[in-house]
Amino acid sequence: SGFAIAMFALPNREPKNQLCQGAAAQLEELWTLEARANIKRAFAKSDAANAAATWQEVDASLDHYAGQWRNLRTQSCVATQVHKDQSVELMDFSMACFDRRLLSLRSVVSLFSEDPNAAVIQSARAIVGELSELTACTDPASLEQAIPLPAAGTEQRTTLLALEATFEAIKNQDRRGQYKEALAQADQVIAKARALDYAPLTAKLLVLQAALQVTLGELTTAEKTLREAASAAAKARDDKMVAEVWTRVLGLLAQQSRFDEALTLEAVAITSAERIPKHYNTQARLQNALGGIYLAKARYQDAYRAYEQALAMQRNIGTDGNPAVAPAIANFALAKWYTGDLQGAGADLQEALDMMLPELGPDHSRVAYIRQNIADLQMQLGMPAKAQVQYLEVLRIWKLSLGEDHPNLAYAYEQLAVLARDRGDFADAEGKIADALRLRESSLGPDHALVLQALSVQATVYIAEGSEESLLKAEGTIARAIAIQDALGEAGKRHAVYVLEARAQIAELREDWKAALRDRQSVLDLRIATLGAGHRDTAYSFSQVGRMHMKLGRLSVAADYFTKAQTLFDAEPGLRDGDGIAMRQGRAEIFLLQAKHDEAIALLEEARARAEKSGLDRVYEVRFALVQARFAAGQKKESFEQARALGAELQQGDDRPLRGQVEAWIHSH
Repeated sequence: SGFAIAMFALPNREPKNQLCQGAAAQLEELWTLEARANIKRAFAKSDAANAAATWQEVDASLDHYAGQWRNLRTQSCVATQVHKDQSVELMDFSMACFDRRLLSLRSVVSLFSEDPNAAVIQSARAIVGELSELTACTDPASLEQAIPLPAAGTEQRTTLLALEATFEAIKNQDRRGQYKEALAQADQVIAKARALDYAPLTAKLLVLQAALQVTLGELTTAEKTLREAASAAAKARDDKMVAEVWTRVLGLLAQQSRFDEALTLEAVAITSAERIPKHYNTQARLQNALGGIYLAKARYQDAYRAYEQALAMQRNIGTDGNPAVAPAIANFALAKWYTGDLQGAGADLQEALDMMLPELGPDHSRVAYIRQNIADLQMQLGMPAKAQVQYLEVLRIWKLSLGEDHPNLAYAYEQLAVLARDRGDFADAEGKIADALRLRESSLGPDHALVLQALSVQATVYIAEGSEESLLKAEGTIARAIAIQDALGEAGKRHAVYVLEARAQIAELREDWKAALRDRQSVLDLRIATLGAGHRDTAYSFSQVGRMHMKLGRLSVAADYFTKAQTLFDAEPGLRDGDGIAMRQGRAEIFLLQAKHDEAIALLEEARARAEKSGLDRVYEVRFALVQARFAAGQKKESFEQARALGAELQQGDDRPLRGQVEAWIHSH
């Protein structure tokens, strides 16, 4: 981090009882009763939820920080000027460190006093928490490795002070959500910082610039910026920043689905973090980043351990007033989700939400993220109505906190489009996905990877409608998506699978099984290359390729693909029970076509037992398949008895289509 102006005492010209009184004088100009009243009035004017409660906590936290700043700065001065325990050189570094902290405090007070918007108030606790630790300003080891300041009174020192102030101003623009303006100013300041060649300032400016680039979707540029920041941080001898930068690089690569490349930097990031063992926040962020990468690579137990460590580190810091605890619980919930503990995942997500609501209020962006995760889990569990409620609440929060045109709304619109599509409300689905596309294009440009994602969803909406006119629209959407994908190159590969899957669906509707197989095989190859042969999404592709071979009469080949998919689904108990059951049904159907009745019945009995154990409604579908398999095997009396019993049970339930199929089968046979 950079340095502001250093304060010097004159040891031989003042009585000892008047030495080291500068700290109190500086605070008297900044942290006054008037300043505190201004913040209170500014928060009271806001419509943001919990603004009054937030002000009380922020006021207390800032007052504590200011008091600690005054006391520690005075102690450092006394150590040199009175007790002679500290060298003048170390005191110079110490005073510079304290003055840098004071500049950050001044910036935060200004941010809170001058008409703070909802985004600022909702993030106020976190903003105060970002104020740098003060103990580093009195730690001899930290001070001794600090990069020397430009000499006092020089042009370089004046330039450094001005750039430090500008850095704080850019941070405030970022906090207000003025991302484009902040990035434009950061671009200008970076050039001046490079010319000054003061590594601590250059490093933190580059980190801020990269964060803004990520927010605005400039991922390739952000990666280059972060790699430069890592070099600058190393030159600045700032081990903490080095570790944080490499953690950010891992997260950025993961965001682009470049998981294998991220893992090549795993050792670098871990080694960097090991140099700062007591910085639990940085350690926890690294474990969170690694956890996400492990999940994507189907290394679920590794992900579980990483997220568990991250949560333990946050608890070690303390749960009271620690805003990172709830997100850590939510991340650990993902690990439980992917290792089959869906109930545990749901409980953890609810715990995280319950922790956030009293502290942040119902309208905070972090609450939106947790609700989005809950909705995604409910989609996985086959609870579309509950998921819709959560996605609508996510939309409400984003609109309130970020405005109706922010790109964060797009994901919720996409998921709501999928829900509308699945319930057959195609007008609503088309409207929702049009909103998602509009937001993606207006904020990120027409050829961004996330525009490609929205187009793939739009294509599935048209396909679900099923008319020839809709299929032609879907083909047009897919053609545009492929053009974007080709232009993006590697960055487009993440979404290529969804575009190819949509095109395969059209081919299937037209019964062009060979064309569908080509696209399904391409998707499988991509998933093996990017996610690995053991990933859950790869399992889906194995099953889809198997279906195409089955349509083409290649029964043995299809059975092999179904078996591969089943093996992968069975490896995720609880999470993929329904899919594993479906693969057994597919294999049983092949056995029936091959007149291998005993093998088919054995597989279906196995599927029924798994469905009953998991409490899945699919058990009725499996039982009906067993009825038909027994009939084909010549067990007619037993099959009719089972069919009548199944029909009687279905009379009490809501599955009218299956009940109708059973009744029609009994009548026709």
